[in-house]
Amino acid sequence: MEEKPNFQPQPLVQKTLEYVEKFNCGNNPEAVQAMRQYIINFGLKGYEWGLIANLMPEDADEANKLIPTLVDNPDDPPEEHRGIAAEELDRILTEVQNLRHA
Repeated sequence: MEEKPNFQPQPLVQKTLEYVEKFNCGNNPEAVQAMRQYIINFGLKGYEWGLIANLMPEDADEANKLIPTLVDNPDDPPEEHRGIAAEELDRILTEVQNLRHA
């Protein structure tokens, strides 16, 4: 695009680029590592913190809809209940957002 100012990428390429720019938080390796460690400390499973880091839900309600395993299922055995309250999940998501923009 720098060499050819009139260059127009294909729509799919353009949408992919916009998505990557919107959710890119990899510019600061320390912030990425801090975000990862912060999420791990709450006992979330690897795929759950991966989804949180990539989807960046804004609040607990959105996170629970996007990642259903965050919600305790009454049919699960008691040892699998994590009891992440909506307020605690909101705090986690707020801190992740803060770290993302660090």
